[in-house]
Amino acid sequence: MVWQNRRVNSGFLAKKYVRKFRSDPNIPMSSFMETVKEDCMYEISKHQFYRTRLKCAEVINGIVAEQYKILWDYGEELKRTNPGSTVQIEGSGHTFKRLYICIGACKEGFKAGCRPIVGLDGCFLKSAEGGQLLAAVGIDGENFMFPLAWAVVDAENKTNWQWFIELLVDNIGMHNPRAWTFIFDKQKGLVDFISQYCEGAEHRCCARHLYSNFTLAHKGLALKNLFWNAARATTVPEWKSAMNELKDISEEAYNWFLEKPPSQWTRSNFEEHSRCDILLNNLCEAFNSSIVVARDRPIISMLEKIQHQQIIRMNAKREAAERWDYAFGPRIVKIIEKAKSEARYLKADYVGNQKFEISSRDGLRWSVDLTEHACACRKWQLTGIPRPHAISGMLSRDIGMYEYIDPWYSKETYLKCYSPVIHPMSGPELWPELGKHPLTQTRKRKQAGRPKKLRKRSQAEPSSSVKMGRTGMKMTCKRCGGSGHNKRSCKEALPGEDSSQQ
Repeated sequence: MVWQNRRVNSGFLAKKYVRKFRSDPNIPMSSFMETVKEDCMYEISKHQFYRTRLKCAEVINGIVAEQYKILWDYGEELKRTNPGSTVQIEGSGHTFKRLYICIGACKEGFKAGCRPIVGLDGCFLKSAEGGQLLAAVGIDGENFMFPLAWAVVDAENKTNWQWFIELLVDNIGMHNPRAWTFIFDKQKGLVDFISQYCEGAEHRCCARHLYSNFTLAHKGLALKNLFWNAARATTVPEWKSAMNELKDISEEAYNWFLEKPPSQWTRSNFEEHSRCDILLNNLCEAFNSSIVVARDRPIISMLEKIQHQQIIRMNAKREAAERWDYAFGPRIVKIIEKAKSEARYLKADYVGNQKFEISSRDGLRWSVDLTEHACACRKWQLTGIPRPHAISGMLSRDIGMYEYIDPWYSKETYLKCYSPVIHPMSGPELWPELGKHPLTQTRKRKQAGRPKKLRKRSQAEPSSSVKMGRTGMKMTCKRCGGSGHNKRSCKEALPGEDSSQQ
């Protein structure tokens, strides 16, 4: 038996197995070698496998240089099939520089059903030509991400972010910057630019990235817990109490926060108009994670993959919302039900004019005003969803709590968000030829070593192989609301229960 054949080259294998690579682009080398050996009775080298995979990728995704040549045609076809879309392509001479896309359906859905908060982030592209993708993501009525706009740029710098923000502000129609909120990580120059261009807009920094900077010089579990206690505090006295404890442990750590405006990282100083209390930029992280497969492809193949994902996602969200049994989404109903279970450990005294005084077993008291949709803890004002203090008062007077949820979370508003349709596009062979000068890809200096696929983890973040434990977590009982034990080991006698059953 002869296992070598000089005519079996990468070109032959690419034609024969292109469908296999189309269905599974990440097929393992050993598996492909065994497949070739069983089908054709000959062995191939690892270099033949790499060349075969490269040629199949060029057939499936198109040659990189050819995609840049028809980039103008792609932008015109996208605007033709999706009226109201914004597509701006810029180049330096005949070399591609940057591209911005905001699809009309995403723009319309964001204005109709998303709260005035936008997350900004950038991620690296893993294709051969490199570059970065900037994204703006909103939040829908179920607290999920809503991709709004994205851009491909040569580098993440102040100039490109300024260009991106100017186009984004024009698309969302920001007439009153004071009514808007931006949240981002550590992008270069974003804080200064938003302060100048969107004067009065609230801007938050991701608390996780802030903590990663903090932990470079200040380590320890006690400091970590106090940082998150201060970040999650919803009132100024709570925040000050956590900061004073931090100062008692480490004055250097306390002084580190003096340069950080509290309005950027703690809920106690957040504005209430956005009806959103998020501390982390997880919206953008979720979007970046959803396009991991697309980021490996050439530019047009990547943009078409992202658009296809949004088409499928918006339709799935729309159809799911039409089957809701309540006037609000499942996540919002779950939040209310959890708050109801916590409200039974609170005492509500009605004082008149839709006002209550709420007290706990620890002797703490809060005032609740149903007319103003306000609670002293500020959780209701920050999110627009009644929390345990307010719900305890509603339950004591048999008042419908769903009537006091902010309209941003209603089924009607949610359907407005996802009712616009992203229209599909035909293949490149049917696009109109504009006759503009073709663009060439950006020259990328090849870096030494194997290209990185996984994101860089911070020093405070454990390795992916480490299983997270519960060390340092505060245990709370779901039965009595006490701390230090769980429901299974609870021995607290509750009113109306027979102590002999404990």
